Amino acid sequence: MTSALPQLGRSATLSEFRLVWADDLIPPATHPRRRAAVLEHARDQFSRLGLPPSASVTLYRHAFFRLPHPTPPADDAACVEVFGNGMLLARVVCAEGTGCPVRIDVTDWTDDDGRDTRARFLLGTKAQTLGRLVDKLTGGHTLPQLTVTDVRWRWAKTEVLEEIATQFAGVPLIVVRSSAASEDTWLESKAGAYESVIGIDPRDREAVEAACTQVWSSYLQTRPGDEILIQPALTSVQAAGVITTREPLTKAPYYVIECDDSSGRTDTVTQGSGNSRTFYVARDAPAVTGMPAWVTAATSLARELEELIGCDELDIEFALTAEYDGIVLLQVRRLGGRSPQETMPDTSYAIGVHTAKRGMAGVRAAPTLGAGVQLSGMSDWNPAEMIGFRPKPLARSLYEYLITDEVWAQSRHRLGYRDLRGVPLMVDVAGYAFVDVRACLSSFIPATVDDGLAQRLVRHYTDTLRRAPHLHDKIEFDIAATCLDFRWPENATGLGAAGFTADQVEALRRGLLSVTTRALGVPQQAATYFERSARIDSDAADLATAERKLAFIRCDGTPTFADAARAGFVAMSFVRTLVDVGLSTSDHLDAFMTSLHTVSNELVSEGQQVAAGQLPWSTFLSRYRHLRPGTYDIESPTYGSDPDSFLAHFAQPRPRAAVTRILPWPTASTSQVSDALRSLGVDLPAADLARFISDAIELRERVKFDFTRHLSDALETIARHYQARGISRAELAYLRIGDLWMPPGDWAGDVGQLRAVAASRRRAFEHSAHVRLPEYCDGPDRLRWFEVAAAAPNFIGHGRVRAPITVIDGRVTDPSGSVVVIEAADPGHDWIFGYPIAGLVTRYGGANSHMAIRAAELSVPAAIGVGEKLFHRIVREKAIDLDCGARRVMPL
Repeated sequence: MTSALPQLGRSATLSEFRLVWADDLIPPATHPRRRAAVLEHARDQFSRLGLPPSASVTLYRHAFFRLPHPTPPADDAACVEVFGNGMLLARVVCAEGTGCPVRIDVTDWTDDDGRDTRARFLLGTKAQTLGRLVDKLTGGHTLPQLTVTDVRWRWAKTEVLEEIATQFAGVPLIVVRSSAASEDTWLESKAGAYESVIGIDPRDREAVEAACTQVWSSYLQTRPGDEILIQPALTSVQAAGVITTREPLTKAPYYVIECDDSSGRTDTVTQGSGNSRTFYVARDAPAVTGMPAWVTAATSLARELEELIGCDELDIEFALTAEYDGIVLLQVRRLGGRSPQETMPDTSYAIGVHTAKRGMAGVRAAPTLGAGVQLSGMSDWNPAEMIGFRPKPLARSLYEYLITDEVWAQSRHRLGYRDLRGVPLMVDVAGYAFVDVRACLSSFIPATVDDGLAQRLVRHYTDTLRRAPHLHDKIEFDIAATCLDFRWPENATGLGAAGFTADQVEALRRGLLSVTTRALGVPQQAATYFERSARIDSDAADLATAERKLAFIRCDGTPTFADAARAGFVAMSFVRTLVDVGLSTSDHLDAFMTSLHTVSNELVSEGQQVAAGQLPWSTFLSRYRHLRPGTYDIESPTYGSDPDSFLAHFAQPRPRAAVTRILPWPTASTSQVSDALRSLGVDLPAADLARFISDAIELRERVKFDFTRHLSDALETIARHYQARGISRAELAYLRIGDLWMPPGDWAGDVGQLRAVAASRRRAFEHSAHVRLPEYCDGPDRLRWFEVAAAAPNFIGHGRVRAPITVIDGRVTDPSGSVVVIEAADPGHDWIFGYPIAGLVTRYGGANSHMAIRAAELSVPAAIGVGEKLFHRIVREKAIDLDCGARRVMPL
């Protein structure tokens, strides 16, 4: 069978395998590391057959190849012959064999296109890979190791235990690690699938045997090539974690480093426990400063491993220790996930970075107070919550047109704040929807404050935010003074401590008194809005109607809502600070919020009327049909398109206690509230303040409900019109409203042109997807590196629940009895409250967001705006402990 093949190799025993064939089988020009890797790889492969070291081995090609999981040959096998692509690669002869040859067919990967060839074989099992890197690293260390095969453990366990005791005689503790053949393969890592046991005394034979048995048992079924790995346990860990040489999901060109630099353990990151820090470092970034030492050390180690292995898709575990005076490599494997064919090329990243730089340059040049660049996805109008952190073009353009280009500033100006008309609030940076924080803070300076004091206040606010970036979603509550409330004396003291004079503090107080007084009158001024809204209602479903509705929203709907939202914020500011000054209690405020008569409460109440036969289903459906989970998203279905999923559960009978409206404070505190208002200079009886608080919170929700009805109808009309002409909703989502409609009355009709524009915008959207930016961004340096900031969640209520989670990701799912976990939840997600949910967690959202108010109204324990890091930890788990009283949310 093999006599016709060229006999290029010489035979040697398996134990001699390292020393032969280098000249015969590997071209002399081959890099020494590659030559050594070929021989070491072949030796490892044949060892997997379980043959004795005396077996005679002959290589016939200098090819890398990987054996499957063969059964060790029978005792009477004459030899094992390894074939790849029809060619004999190697023969292993058993000295005592007398029977027929055993043929094994493998893939000879040197016959592929050559890409990743070296990496495919340098990266073997965990133990093999680490062994091949011994003495190869210049910027890091590998640990001493002992590898135990399944065959040795089964047939020579006593010798193995003796060898462990001898080799690690001077080591206080060891770790027994998994190194299965099915682990860390080219296509999957099986990270965390098998156990490791840390902290075993190598002199304690029983403990060592038990640890080894525990690791072997975790394999469930051992296969040829399975091993366990014994190494010293690190006892003086300064930091430990994982670095991937690309973003794991999309393979975007970033080093992603997650590290625990506080617990002294090496396994908290891989286990998903403990407090870790996460950094993104652009692969093309030059040396950067300002990062912790372990980030610099980890990226240097990663770059060296990429060069050694010949692969830039690696998953590396590391530790910094005092005993080894530097960084220690614990593991390296190929990074799983999407294949290169499924990802965008790195040129997309370069295009996205260029676009981001242009966006930031525009922010820096904006005519606002303060200096530099400060951006947030969750400040002031919270685009991350309403349209998503990376919205598609149509949703973004609608939000800009209806709110953030002009309307937001017009409202602030009407209420007596600084005039920022002409300055957009939301900016596009590489596809991300950011709020210009300087514009936001400038707009909250009362118009009566002179320019010098205004400039100093904004600089004070921005400096405070840079020191506490986790508060970027709480700017109006915890960074800037935007109205008077019961905490003003404390705020005034803080400003004095920051160097503001008494006259400056008083000038600010007078300005805040003016804007607060104007906000107090908003509920009365908005009374005629609903009459104007009713007059433009129409059952017509043509583009002329859509035009009227969009124009009405921009000119009347969102301006009224902007004023109502500001009044609602002032109301909530008074409510929140009642507890701070001892005028109310948290329990009382929880009861007050449930007594409000908002649209959200009416949805629940009217659903119960339907269940009781007191309200026709058709009336209920007509009132709420326009709601959609993505208010500005043309691809999002309306409640009316699937009422059984979105609305039917509101009409299920359920016990609901009668609610009586109460004051935001105990009745006995009313005179003290009046005194506190007088001390602020607010000329308002306590009873009128209570009425304002209720009216403002309710008004905000009613106006939002009303103008989103017009918006939803306009979106449906636009979708039907263009779908009939061959443009899908998915294509429409990539168009801007300006591509479709240039007011007044000019709707685009060239279908071919629109589809071409949609395709172009889709490509641009995909290019920008390669760029990573944090939710709070303080300048162009964040294009090079940033730390993923831990957010401070907004806890609603004081309840506690331990329950399974239901992740809502666009599909309507029954979440009964679970804690709903969702990225962002605008008013269209109210359908989740039609089910008896146990709690709510959102990635995005502020203390004054719709879902925060909604959860408070319905007494649903909630953590709103938990941030990226905690959110991704939660969605990987099956249950959580949500303790709002202790202000804690923990995955279980």
